[in-house]
Amino acid sequence: MLAALRTLIYAGAIALVICGYTCALAQDAVTYSEEAEEAFDLALISFENGDFEKASRVFSRLAKATPMHQKTSASYIMGARSFLEDAYPKRAIDLLTPFFIKFPNSMYQIEATILYGDAQLQLEQYREALKSYAIGLSLTTNEKHRDAIRGRIRSLLFSGNLDTPTIEAALEDVPDDRTREEIEVMLSSLVKKNTRPKTKPAETPEPKKSQVVEDFTASSFKIAIVLPDFSGDAARQAIVDDVRLGMLTAFETYQGKNQCIAEPVVYTFETEDTLNALIEAIAGDDTFIAIAGGIFSNDSKQLVKAAQPYSIPVVLPTATGEELTVHDGVYQLNVPFRERGRVMAEYAFYEMGAQRAAVLAPLESFARLMAEEFKAHARKLGMSVEIVTWYTPGDDDLSRQFFSLRSGIYTDSIDVLFAPIASPADIAAIMDGIETVGLRCKILGAGDWNYPDSLRTHVPSRQVLLFGSELYCDTTSEAYRAFEKVYESKSAQELSRHALFGYDAVNFVIDAGCRSQGQRNLMSRQLRKEYRGLRAPIIVSGEGRNSALNILRYTNGRVSLVGTASGKAQ
Repeated sequence: MLAALRTLIYAGAIALVICGYTCALAQDAVTYSEEAEEAFDLALISFENGDFEKASRVFSRLAKATPMHQKTSASYIMGARSFLEDAYPKRAIDLLTPFFIKFPNSMYQIEATILYGDAQLQLEQYREALKSYAIGLSLTTNEKHRDAIRGRIRSLLFSGNLDTPTIEAALEDVPDDRTREEIEVMLSSLVKKNTRPKTKPAETPEPKKSQVVEDFTASSFKIAIVLPDFSGDAARQAIVDDVRLGMLTAFETYQGKNQCIAEPVVYTFETEDTLNALIEAIAGDDTFIAIAGGIFSNDSKQLVKAAQPYSIPVVLPTATGEELTVHDGVYQLNVPFRERGRVMAEYAFYEMGAQRAAVLAPLESFARLMAEEFKAHARKLGMSVEIVTWYTPGDDDLSRQFFSLRSGIYTDSIDVLFAPIASPADIAAIMDGIETVGLRCKILGAGDWNYPDSLRTHVPSRQVLLFGSELYCDTTSEAYRAFEKVYESKSAQELSRHALFGYDAVNFVIDAGCRSQGQRNLMSRQLRKEYRGLRAPIIVSGEGRNSALNILRYTNGRVSLVGTASGKAQ
């Protein structure tokens, strides 16, 4: 259906270019911005060229920018369209919701209502989609809009996804009789074709479904948990054990949800020969839908190599190696470090609006990989990276590096300092250096910044600090509490970050398995759907790598979630 809408979308885009300024002025006082004008035009080109991810980033940034400018309202609409074309309906809804509030009298309200319905349709929330379309039909006299909405409503009614009581319930919120009568006429045409949705038998009402049950079919399947044996290395084995416990906890908390029964089968290996024999046996058993395992990059590389000859998905929960997804069917859930650098560069450019940056990072650590990639990708995006300064990990006096930074830039001329770290011990030295030279800019971090005690001790309250992190949990959520309860019943140890990685990985696989009806050959598509884990979102790129990081803000003594950043893997 969305393919058929592209002509309408393109025509709407041109209309927005022509009237965006006038329409925005009709909503509220705005500031004319040449930068917004140019960015909007470039984003529109990206949209027309099919680069919906890039377009959505720019339109989203323009929509949220303050003060409002001549392209604000148009950016909300084009951002939502871009998200829908890129198959991110939840993001489209998140962008449209404030639009309805901010621009109640906008001429784009009808288009926004149609897009909202399209997003609900992508989510398979058919009742909500019908409701949105019907409300849109009742509010517009524009025949072009009315024809577009009628087509959507007819398709919904003919799809068989709505029974009569659901249709009637959806129409209860429609504000006028004319629209309800028009939809009844459409329904009557279904009666003539003997295709009208059936009313559920009164004596055996269907149980009310949750919002996501429509995606699932009753099924049972097995998942192979394949982990290295480091019994001769206590520190490494402790991490393996934590991940395993998180994985097994996921099976226990998920069982029976969405009509699925998932069975774990745990294997361990010490040698390559043992691993090869295990994978051959697992791949030959069709009841296994996937392998979840590998902990460190080296053993994960062995696992990927062993599974390469077979068509079975391999999900890696914790490994960050850069070359693990060179083969199809591998899904790396812990964002690789160079990918993190790209993600943070895009966040700085698109979300923070940064044009000039500096980089401070430690040598001989994973943080260096992030810094190098940030610099390269930022320049590719069009940012000016004024200076890059390195320090030795563990240095407690970075005054020399900060004076070098200061001499390399004009006073207060950079928008952001990117400072990835490999240890929370570096936080104190970085903050001291900023104070020493009086550097005034936003700090964008990555790596090991998420240590609230260190932040409270060393970061001034006036400092703006944002950082990307692979780990942030809402400890008040029902899902987290359920996980914590089961985990603590099985372990005397404090809940670890490694267990969370294992838990999310298995839930991700089970969820895909349920959507695939327990069929291995259908898993690939489902493993590329966005998934909201306990510790972070999972958004798998075309290269098989997760590219999603939590963006956190530290202020007034606490760390809070700002949102999600996800880059386009290259």
